[in-house]
Amino acid sequence: MQQSKSDEKKPIIKIKKTENNGKEKGITGWIIAIVIAIIVVAAIVYGLSYLNTQNTDENIAEDQLSDAPIDVLSMLSKHMVLPDGESNIIVIEDVETLKQQQPFFALANNDDQLIVYSDQAIIYRPSTDMIIKVGAVQTEEAAEPLSDVSLTFDIRNGTTVAGQAGILADQIRAVELFEVVNVGDANKKDYATTVIYDLTEGEKQDAIAVFAQTLGLELVEGFPEGELESEAEVLIILGQ
Repeated sequence: MQQSKSDEKKPIIKIKKTENNGKEKGITGWIIAIVIAIIVVAAIVYGLSYLNTQNTDENIAEDQLSDAPIDVLSMLSKHMVLPDGESNIIVIEDVETLKQQQPFFALANNDDQLIVYSDQAIIYRPSTDMIIKVGAVQTEEAAEPLSDVSLTFDIRNGTTVAGQAGILADQIRAVELFEVVNVGDANKKDYATTVIYDLTEGEKQDAIAVFAQTLGLELVEGFPEGELESEAEVLIILGQ
């Protein structure tokens, strides 16, 4: 059954892309692990954030976006020397979901600004003119083990919400060298969090570890009790 527009989901955070010369490039995106990585699995990060957003109207009024991102940079530059180059200005919404996914957002509030450069991320609170958090962004070079390693995936839905495994599977299929060999339901439906299992007995441990870290998810060796065996190299069980 097709969802109505009122049932569809919108991004947790909204992006306006700018350069320090004041030129704006309007974009929107789904980002949940942006302070962890900007690498070839960005499409999967999109998928996981989609699964964790609340049902709401997809129509986002243009005036809800950051109206003057260059002013935010100007205010922020009074407190610190900003990196050179292009930045993304993100208005944080649904901060509780972000806190569950990434410790970086522990002190953030809704309506804070996330300013992301190629190697640095900053949480800034315009309402009080305060810098809340500064952290590093992992580069593509740091995530290189994923660039030339093929992986096969078994994706199972460990929640009572139908269709989540299929959504994530579509995102993984879009990544070169990633193959989804099974999509289905887990035997248990009460998984509290999403967990990644390395089924390669260490053969591709480094690549799978980078994959898990990129998504900000727990990586576990072995196999979950009570679940059917898998022929994949990576088992993902989606949790609440």
